[in-house]
Amino acid sequence: MTSIYLSGKITCHWIIFKRLGQFINEVKGWYWMRKLSKQGFIVYCPHLNNYQAGLAYDEYMVRGFYWVDKCDEVAMMPNWMSSKGAVDELNYAKLKGKKIYFL
Repeated sequence: MTSIYLSGKITCHWIIFKRLGQFINEVKGWYWMRKLSKQGFIVYCPHLNNYQAGLAYDEYMVRGFYWVDKCDEVAMMPNWMSSKGAVDELNYAKLKGKKIYFL
């Protein structure tokens, strides 16, 4: 089975509804994780594993790059362009020669 890292926007910068926006992004991650799982992929979805509160951006990215390395391929969610982290993961995956899908 092929493993795939699901990259997309997680955090939200809405001033009033910051947590609601993040929750919406997590639900989108869950949706794509389920869809890819049904296609036979083993999916690592950071949207469902991001409760390591208090980490700095760079610490989150070290963890993301670790999982990009572990997975065979990378899938970019439709909202990836509005996320600095997802753009960094895409560039890292390209550097590592990973096969990349744009959902």
